[in-house]
Amino acid sequence: MLSSVQFKAIHCSDLKRALLTAEAICNAQSDPRPTPQPSILLREQKYGSGEGKRWDGRRIPGLAMDEHYKRGVYPALQSRLEKFPGGESLNDLAERAEEVIDHILGPYIWDETCDKVHIVIVSHGIFLAELIAALVQRQNTQRTSKVQPRDFRGMRNTAWTKVRVTAQVSNLTRSWPRRADN
Repeated sequence: MLSSVQFKAIHCSDLKRALLTAEAICNAQSDPRPTPQPSILLREQKYGSGEGKRWDGRRIPGLAMDEHYKRGVYPALQSRLEKFPGGESLNDLAERAEEVIDHILGPYIWDETCDKVHIVIVSHGIFLAELIAALVQRQNTQRTSKVQPRDFRGMRNTAWTKVRVTAQVSNLTRSWPRRADN
C-alpha cells in the first residue's frame, strides 16, 4: 500500500519510534523519496514528573495534588486542564495540534499548485486524536462543533488513519478559523 502512493512529504515526531516508522515509510517510496522531517511539535503529550510513573486511579481524600506527587502517587488526570508538574494538559496538547495545522500542514493545504497531495504525519495516539479533532473542527465549525478528541482515541500503534483535508479559498482569508475554545 505505501509503495503505491507517492508522498510529497513525511513529517514525524522526533522521538525514536516515530522517526523509525517515518524512515520505513520513506524506504517504501519510489524516487524521488521525501526525507522524513522530524519536529518536536509532533511529540506525544508531555507528562513531566509523571513520565514513566505508575498512575493511580484514585486520589487520597483531603490531600493536595502536590502532596500526592511528593509521596510518589500520580493520580490519573481527570480533566482537559489537569497536568503533572512540567507536563502538558490536553488543552496544551490541543494548542500544539493547532500549531501543527498552522505551520506544518497549512502550507500544503494552501498551496494552490498542489492538487491531491499526500502528506504523512507520524506521531503518537493522544496527539493524533487532538490533531484530527482540530482538523475536523476547522473544516466545518458549525456542523462539527461537538467533535471531541476522545472521538478519535483508540487508534492502534501499528495502524494508520487517512484524513482528507480540503480548503475553500475565499477572497477574505487564507486561514481557517481556530476552535472556539482556543
